[in-house]
Amino acid sequence: MFLKQFVLLLFCALITKISSRPHYMLSPYAHRAVLENDALEETFPDHFRNPFMKTPRVRVALSRFSRLHHGETPVKNRIADAVPRKEIYKLLTHAGLVKRNDFPYA
Repeated sequence: MFLKQFVLLLFCALITKISSRPHYMLSPYAHRAVLENDALEETFPDHFRNPFMKTPRVRVALSRFSRLHHGETPVKNRIADAVPRKEIYKLLTHAGLVKRNDFPYA
């Protein structure tokens, strides 16, 4: 009898501990490019990572402000992904912001 109560109490304490922890999972509404970038950043060595972002309090604060608010909708298809890089390069070279030999798309 005592063992059953102890196991039940331990199970409840464990569930409470797990559910009260802040979760750092990305939103299910995250764009594919965001998920790919996050996976790429996970492969970086520690000396390339920003120690500020490792602080749990900062991560929770950032996730709070990156939620969808009233009137906002998740981005499913970004128009910027459809623009060819060659067109961007042409625009920047004609504007004089990039030299013609700086980029391989010439």
